[in-house]
Amino acid sequence: MLLQIAQPFLDSVPIRVMFLVILMLVLLSIEAGYRYGTRKRKLSNGKQEAPVGAMIGATLGLLAFMLAFTFGMAASRFDTRKALTLDEANVIHTTYLRAGLLSEPQRMDIRNLLREYVKVRVEGVQTGQIDYLAKRSEELQEQL
Repeated sequence: MLLQIAQPFLDSVPIRVMFLVILMLVLLSIEAGYRYGTRKRKLSNGKQEAPVGAMIGATLGLLAFMLAFTFGMAASRFDTRKALTLDEANVIHTTYLRAGLLSEPQRMDIRNLLREYVKVRVEGVQTGQIDYLAKRSEELQEQL
């Protein structure tokens, strides 16, 4: 609502005038902050805050940023891995159902190979024998 009211006004103001108004607001803000700081320093009777507090605050802020970034990357990897696992499960299920359209000897052979493939994939996750089981799963894929 406010934007609809301000839009015609802002369109009618020349860009140079807008620049000067914003520049004056920034300069006034800087001046007000400077005066407030000097007044507060005079009222504190010469007590100065140790710069260690500011350094600790900055360090903790950087640490929080790094942690947030790291957790964001880990969550992204987890979501990707979850999606890939779900896609693979859907493909296995679809292949299993489509194997039912084949004649009897091939149907059971393909379904048995799919069962073994699922068993190998699950064992690979549980036992951690990734190299051997990855090779075995590739062999099963070639047989399929």
